[in-house]
Amino acid sequence: YFFEPQENRTTVIMTVQNPNRSHAAKSFEYEAAIYGPNKGLVKTIPGTSFAYAEELKYIIFPNLLTPRRSIERVDLRIRNSDWVKREDFEKPNLVVQDQETMLEEKRIVVQGKVTNHDTVAFPRVRVVAIFYGTLGQPDGASETEIADLLPNETRVFNILHPPILGVGKSTKIFVYAKRP
Repeated sequence: YFFEPQENRTTVIMTVQNPNRSHAAKSFEYEAAIYGPNKGLVKTIPGTSFAYAEELKYIIFPNLLTPRRSIERVDLRIRNSDWVKREDFEKPNLVVQDQETMLEEKRIVVQGKVTNHDTVAFPRVRVVAIFYGTLGQPDGASETEIADLLPNETRVFNILHPPILGVGKSTKIFVYAKRP
């Protein structure tokens, strides 16, 4: 999915799914190729990520500087996956609590808490918010990061986004952290 939250700005939401029950991708490289009119390449964004067994994951690129209405297609290429057994790379036990979405005049604010119910600290926890329109379609996304979340620690998060016409309070939160 891709959206234009502000003039000359685009947010891209990509989904990566690991349907494998027995293996996780401890790491993989990706490249998002963004195409505009006449199949012209507008931008490529390289990166690395991971996917736990049976995980559906959202990778977002919020607020990219792009020419107005220049995006027609986004392709995602994945390579160099490091596959390990599920039990060697278990999904962290992170829980979102007290999530609230507020529609203010000049922005959308999502607040909540993340608790680490795991036995290890996570140096980087990504909190992703996907905003849904009145018909249930994704209409925007943003994210924030929590640094150094210790075992049994709870931290507050805030995610801000420009207003989106037709978006209600329907927001889904996803939390991602790579097991050290």
